[in-house]
Amino acid sequence: MAVIGPLGTKISDLFAMVLLAIFGFSPLLAGLVLGAFHQSIVIFGVHWALITLMINNVANQGYDQWLPIVCAAVLSQAGAALGVFLKTKDVKIKGLSGSAAITAIFGITEPAIYGVTLKLKRPFYCAMIAAGIGGAVIGSFEVHASTFTFPSLLAIPTYLGQGFIGEVIGLIIAFFGAVILTYFFGVSNKSVTNLSDQANPNEVVVPVNGQIVPLSSVSDEVFASEAMGKGAGIVPISGIVTAPVNGTVSSVYKTGHAIGIVSDSGIELLIHIGINTVKLKGQHFKPLVKENDRIGIDDKLVEFDLEQIKAAGYDPTVMVIVTNSFNYDQVHVNLEDPNSKQLLHVIPAKPSVSSSNLV
Repeated sequence: MAVIGPLGTKISDLFAMVLLAIFGFSPLLAGLVLGAFHQSIVIFGVHWALITLMINNVANQGYDQWLPIVCAAVLSQAGAALGVFLKTKDVKIKGLSGSAAITAIFGITEPAIYGVTLKLKRPFYCAMIAAGIGGAVIGSFEVHASTFTFPSLLAIPTYLGQGFIGEVIGLIIAFFGAVILTYFFGVSNKSVTNLSDQANPNEVVVPVNGQIVPLSSVSDEVFASEAMGKGAGIVPISGIVTAPVNGTVSSVYKTGHAIGIVSDSGIELLIHIGINTVKLKGQHFKPLVKENDRIGIDDKLVEFDLEQIKAAGYDPTVMVIVTNSFNYDQVHVNLEDPNSKQLLHVIPAKPSVSSSNLV
């Protein structure tokens, strides 16, 4: 601490001096730099020198030019969190990002940064870009804050006066720019999967849109008899198979009609598209992953031409089989709630009690 504390102070002072020099050269450029990097320096605590400078500016000259720019950085984090909320289908991430967006709008960005944008990485970068552009606009208008208030939506009245129109434009760019950038470029299925602990390790989600049917009803005796394991069938209405678990691809059949997966919790799955479709020799199937690929829930695995398979006279029913069913006491198929994403729920076998377990 004897070293880190003084070093942090030196870095903070240096950053403040650099900003002042840039502002003297170009307020637009200073707004771009501070807007883009303010939330990054907050992570390291380097922003405290700026807070001192802001308070000093208000006390000595009656206004501060940095607070209006920092407000763009704050609202951009709110916008990025809102972008995640609008894009993700993960229930937990949606709840977390939604509440984080609200608190960030009112100036508390920690939940948004540490809980959502920084963990997902790309939303944080999207927020930096939007805040940089918004900050540049605000800087070019040389907006003044009449008093020291922590930047948030509630602080906007303190920016009334010189350049206020520029402040409004800059904040709109920072907030909605972050929303749009995050929605289209900031959220991927893999990043959300890595962040979320919502996925139940004993759950297999539906990998293809369609009607869930008991495995015993499919027209393949081997699968229907559960000789390969317990599971379920899905009569598909679309031609895309997505990952039903977080895990690893264990095998991809050359013909593309089947794929093996091992979940992070050890569930071994076989996804088989259609009955006897191996005879198509790869026609109408397009694998999108390869063996040993890391996958997350909803990642695309295989594309298949549903209509062509049916036109060729094949039953397109997709079968999801737990090939190591013997490791589980029960494999429950969700036939009760067709709107649920859950397809299978496995109940692990209870460990046997022996004298060695009691020692």
